[in-house]
Amino acid sequence: MVRRAVACVLLTADARVVLHRRGPACHDEVGMIEPLGGEVDAGESLLDALHREVTEEAGDLLLRVVRPLTPQRLTVPDTRGVLHRWLVHPFLALLLGGEPSVREPEYNAGFVFVPMADVLSQPLTKLCGGLLTESARSSLAEIRGEAACL
Repeated sequence: MVRRAVACVLLTADARVVLHRRGPACHDEVGMIEPLGGEVDAGESLLDALHREVTEEAGDLLLRVVRPLTPQRLTVPDTRGVLHRWLVHPFLALLLGGEPSVREPEYNAGFVFVPMADVLSQPLTKLCGGLLTESARSSLAEIRGEAACL
């Protein structure tokens, strides 16, 4: 079975990407860095899931979703070796207000604000590495001017 998820590639006004480190209760890739996001609930739209996940993981942030990015298929083993298949729907968003705060410390071991130029040198999850390839970084660069105007 393929499970659906959303991911929020969140960009600050000074062109940093807001990511978080996976906490000790995660079933895979503990300690690795990834965007905010999570599983889409039954009957939930992708945008509703995106806003719910961001609020659950980072608190009440004011963000503007700019555009969807290319969906990613992902298969990752959990700590028991069980494979999980995902179809992740990523969105590019601008952080307009609020400060991310850890709401689920067992799953989120803290936020990191990474300059776009340094993202690919971070210990990224498989998902994040796929999202933030050169082509995704190009999409981020396209809105850098817009983010600077915030």
